[in-house]
Amino acid sequence: MFCDNLNVYPLRPFSSFFDSKIASILLYGSEIWGLTTMPSIENVQMYACKRFFNISKMSCNDAVIGDLERYPIYVFAAKILNNLKHYILVTTDKNA
Repeated sequence: MFCDNLNVYPLRPFSSFFDSKIASILLYGSEIWGLTTMPSIENVQMYACKRFFNISKMSCNDAVIGDLERYPIYVFAAKILNNLKHYILVTTDKNA
């Protein structure tokens, strides 16, 4: 395992805090930018993960994301777009 000290730091409170407070702000307007990856937004998640767990800035990003069991932000944006597409299909079927 890349980060042996994960047992010391609780992962669930960090994940719920990041998802509810920070990711919601980052994903505001994700319907506009679509399925493109936004490196500046991905960097915010990387910075938060590395900072919270006191991991070196030079650590491999893929290893950090994998060890923390997180997905890149654009995956959440794709889920939002899928939900929006479903909502549009449901509302147009009711109106037809």
